[in-house]
Amino acid sequence: MRIAICDDCKDDLKHLTNLINKYSLLNTLNVEIMQYECEESLFNDLEKDYFEIIFLDIYIDKSLGIDVAKKIREIDNNCLIIFTTISPNYALDAYSVHAIDYLLKPIDFDIFEKTLNRCVNFFPDSFKFIQVLSNRLMIKIPQKNIIFIEVFNKYCLIHTTDGVIKTYMSLSKLETLIESNVFLRCHKSYMINMKHIEQILENDFLLKNGTKIPISQDKKLVFKQEYIDYLFKVTRS
Repeated sequence: MRIAICDDCKDDLKHLTNLINKYSLLNTLNVEIMQYECEESLFNDLEKDYFEIIFLDIYIDKSLGIDVAKKIREIDNNCLIIFTTISPNYALDAYSVHAIDYLLKPIDFDIFEKTLNRCVNFFPDSFKFIQVLSNRLMIKIPQKNIIFIEVFNKYCLIHTTDGVIKTYMSLSKLETLIESNVFLRCHKSYMINMKHIEQILENDFLLKNGTKIPISQDKKLVFKQEYIDYLFKVTRS
C-alpha cells in the first residue's frame, strides 16, 4: 500500500510516519510511505504513479489544503484523502473533496488507528498477505503482488511482481491461505490472479506478461465463466 504525507512541518511528517509504521507493524501490513513538504512535488508524483491514501495538512506553505485536495481530485478520484490540522475550521469543507477523515493535531494513535481501520474496507487486497517458508525463511508476500502460482515437481513456484519464490507448501494449502475473490484455481497445478489475465484463449488464459496458463479441460466452461463474472463485477464497480 502506497501512502503519501504532505506537510510542511518536519516534526509532523515524522510523527505521522511513526504512526503509520506503528499501525503497519501491529497489523502486519506492507506499506510504502512518501513524504512531501510542498504540493508541487506531490502533484509531480501523482502524474506518474498512484497512492491509496494521502494525508494532507490543511495549511501547506502558502496553500490551503482544501485547494490542494481539489487538484488531487482532478488527477485521482479514487485515493483516500485524510486531512491533518491544528484547526477545526475547515472540517465541513473537507466533505467537498470526499475526504475520509479530518484529524486534529497532535494526533493520538487510538484515533489514528480507527481512521486507518476504515481505510482497510476500501482496499482490502492491499492489506492482505500470505506467509510461506522458502529456503528456511518465513517470507511475507502481499497477495496483490502474486501473478500466479504453479506446481513444479515437489514444490510450488509463486510468481510475483517482484520475482519467483519457491516453497514446499502445497498448492491446496496456499489456496486456503489466500483470502481474495480475484484468485482462480483453474487447473490442478495452477492458480492465477485474475487481475493479470489479458485474454481467454481456447485452452489457456493469456496473462499480461505473455505467460499462458492452462485451463482444466473438464471444467473449462466453468472457469471461463468465473472469469467473465469477475470482469462483469469489476466493470460495474
